[in-house]
Amino acid sequence: GGEPVEGATVRTLRDLADSFAIESEGFPTRLFDGGSFAATTDEEGRFSHPVSTALPYGDHVVHVAKRGWASAERVVEIDADGAEGIEIELTPGGAIAGRVLLPEGEDPRNGRVAASNGDGSVITSRIDAEGEYRLEHLASGPWQVEYRVGTEQFVQAFGAEPPDGDFDGDCEVVEGRTTRHDLDLRTETRTIAGSLAIDGVPASGWSARLLNIGIAFGSEVEG
Repeated sequence: GGEPVEGATVRTLRDLADSFAIESEGFPTRLFDGGSFAATTDEEGRFSHPVSTALPYGDHVVHVAKRGWASAERVVEIDADGAEGIEIELTPGGAIAGRVLLPEGEDPRNGRVAASNGDGSVITSRIDAEGEYRLEHLASGPWQVEYRVGTEQFVQAFGAEPPDGDFDGDCEVVEGRTTRHDLDLRTETRTIAGSLAIDGVPASGWSARLLNIGIAFGSEVEG
C-alpha cells in the first residue's frame, strides 16, 4: 500500500533450481541460502546487508518475510558493487483451506498440515475435529500441501541432478482469494516396522522417518 514496513526479514538467495536438487524440511526447494546475511528493515522499511563473497555475480533472489504478510521475492542483479535501489511490496496474499480425510477411527488433530512454495520455509496449520484447516498470508503461485504427524526435524538434502521442470504445486494460490484443497488420505496404507539398538542395547526416545530417495536426490526409485 505504499507504506514502509518495519521489522521484515530480508535475505539474498541463489536460485539453484536448475543446478541441483534441494530439499528443505521435506519439501523441494527453489532457493538456497549460500552463506548470505539477513537484515531487518527499519522504521522506514530500509535494509542493507553484506553479501557473501561465495555468491557469484549475476541474478539472485531477494526474499522478504514478515508475520501477517505474504512473503515476497524479487530477482536482482548483483555485481562487484552489490545492488541498490531495491523496492519490494508486501501484500496480504491468498489462502488455502480444506479438509483432511483420514481412515475411519483416526483423529486428524494428531497431525498438522504443512505447506511450502519452494522458498525453503514451511507454513503449518492446526486441524480441527472435523478435519478442517486454513493457511493464510500465502504468496501467489504454486504450493505443495501435506499432512504430517509427529515432531520430527527435517534436514536439508542435496542431490546432484536438478529437478525435472519447475516447482510443481498441489494447488495454486491467488492474491486475495481462498483456494480449496482437500487431503484425502483414506486409501490403504502399508506399514514398515523395525527396531533400533545402540551397541546392542535397545534405544528408546528416537524417531524414525522414511525418505523417498528419488525425491531427495533426484534419482528414480523402483519398487
